[in-house]
Amino acid sequence: MPNAEYKQDVDGGFVGFESRTNSSMLKPQYLQYSQNTRLERGHASVRKGNANVTPADLLGLSPLMSCVYVTKSGVEKIAVVTSNRLYIYDPNTNGTTQFFVLPRPVSASDKGMVFQAIDHLFILRGEPSEPRSGTITLTNNGLTATVNLNLHGFQNGNEVIISGVAHAFANGSYVVSNVTTNTFQYTLPSASTQNHSGTCVVQKGKSPLVWSGSGAVQVALQGDIEGVDANFPPCEVGMFYGNRVIVKRDRDKIAASDYLDYNMWDLTFGQFTINQGAYDRIVGFTPWADNEFLIFQRNGVYRAKIENQQFAIGEGPDSTSFIQTLTNAFGAVGPKAIVNAGRFVFFLSDGGVYLLEPQLDLRLINSLEPLSAPINDILQNVKRSISDKAVGIYHNNRLYMAVPLSDAGNDTIIVFNSLNKAWESVDTFPAAQPTEGIPKFTINNLLECVLDDRKRLFCVSSQGIYLMEENNVGDDVDALGITVLPAQLGATGLPAPNDYGFYLDTMARRFYPVRGSIKSRKFTYGTSHEKRFSSTAVELEYDGNCAVETLVTIYSPDSESITDTFTASGQEESIRRVAIGKRGFAADITINTLDGQPIIKSMSIDATAGGRLTKSEK
Repeated sequence: MPNAEYKQDVDGGFVGFESRTNSSMLKPQYLQYSQNTRLERGHASVRKGNANVTPADLLGLSPLMSCVYVTKSGVEKIAVVTSNRLYIYDPNTNGTTQFFVLPRPVSASDKGMVFQAIDHLFILRGEPSEPRSGTITLTNNGLTATVNLNLHGFQNGNEVIISGVAHAFANGSYVVSNVTTNTFQYTLPSASTQNHSGTCVVQKGKSPLVWSGSGAVQVALQGDIEGVDANFPPCEVGMFYGNRVIVKRDRDKIAASDYLDYNMWDLTFGQFTINQGAYDRIVGFTPWADNEFLIFQRNGVYRAKIENQQFAIGEGPDSTSFIQTLTNAFGAVGPKAIVNAGRFVFFLSDGGVYLLEPQLDLRLINSLEPLSAPINDILQNVKRSISDKAVGIYHNNRLYMAVPLSDAGNDTIIVFNSLNKAWESVDTFPAAQPTEGIPKFTINNLLECVLDDRKRLFCVSSQGIYLMEENNVGDDVDALGITVLPAQLGATGLPAPNDYGFYLDTMARRFYPVRGSIKSRKFTYGTSHEKRFSSTAVELEYDGNCAVETLVTIYSPDSESITDTFTASGQEESIRRVAIGKRGFAADITINTLDGQPIIKSMSIDATAGGRLTKSEK
């Protein structure tokens, strides 16, 4: 090889990965791919595993909704809603729970959520149907109301909202019974004092449930559906902001409660329509800046302000309220895919992950190019039919966005490191074990909750509650047994802790190793000449047992891969060298961690580059 020149190319100080970018054009410090990996201080290490902290009374149940609940004394707990109960889980007292029976059931098919406003928890169970006019009959001293409504389509056990009855006690949320084709009945809260026959308004819908922080869960009051003083309307999305409860009322309507009064709603002046008539729908909202908030449709983003100049309790919005269109180029896929991170807002759209940021004049910085453009080849695989289930959170200077890459649900998390300003990892989880009754691990919600005096990341899964990135030995996603939190947090009479800091009961636990993987850019040495690759070196640091597989791939004319496996134990820093001896125009290195949690500090490849030109140069 004439004019041969020895070259060495080193990659260290890892910043992030770009799977969509041509791997030959990646800048140093950028990887082709990163899986189950964290990039800290320029080094690559395997993420820690998830610890199963599901309390005993939640084992085997399917959490449907969840949120962080803050008590009056400022203690953070996790609220979990199942089909018939509300659980209040306290990770700081050895995972103890309180539970409260729901007066009405919650279904897995309900489009809703649970959130906190003031000291209350609100369980939303979906939007109502369009109102229909019927007639109602009340009998003196009777406890049963009979409604005539042609071809109503209700079934026994359905919930309805009745309004417009002259006798107020007959209005409200009820469960129907004695259904015929054109009639149904419901039980009144008290006996009628007279005979009555008149008109009514009927909607099929599930009233929100309310828990005050103590006592029983109640059905939210229902009044006139379109009246000036309506009670809490049925809905599927809500939040507490600016001392008001704000909810989505319809595909293009939002409503705001009176100031500091969640039970009073002016649905004449306190209801706002967004982009009326467009083939779009509201999916959620989030706090913004300067007492404003953002409203997201599937294909649009809007800036809103609902205010009262006097800030008087029990008063509705005034004329200073407004809604302004920010963009109709993109929106959000679902309510939990909108992530507030201080002055930043991340959200997942059909076109990828976007970032909104206010300037000093409160305008938005946005671009038609999503933040996720470098990894959009991955996000193209998101299942659109269930993408509204995607959920994100901002924790420890990272955006975690759980997305469904399979029909099972949110089975993958993409991680953006805001300090590095780059995508960091694609986090995957153990596959289903059907023969053992273990389903595929999917994520229903991501929550940040205080544990042991610091913010920790929790996951509410279809299998229970998990403390994320805590286990050194792997993912604990078994349905068997229960993991107990450390004794210093309040537990007594427990066995000695295991080597990853948690206490286990007597039932066997199984852990699935977290397998990390990084793939380097293609090393070309800035030339398209043919090279002879001589060797590669991987700089490692490990503490305990570890196993690392190095795969070197040569691209043309010797299109081959060389695999080397390195195992070690103890505490050491090491450089693992692999001989190559192959010709090609480019090469890349894939490092797979098979065991343990070694730190990858750098990787390099040596080559001799000559004067032989590639075909494109000849």
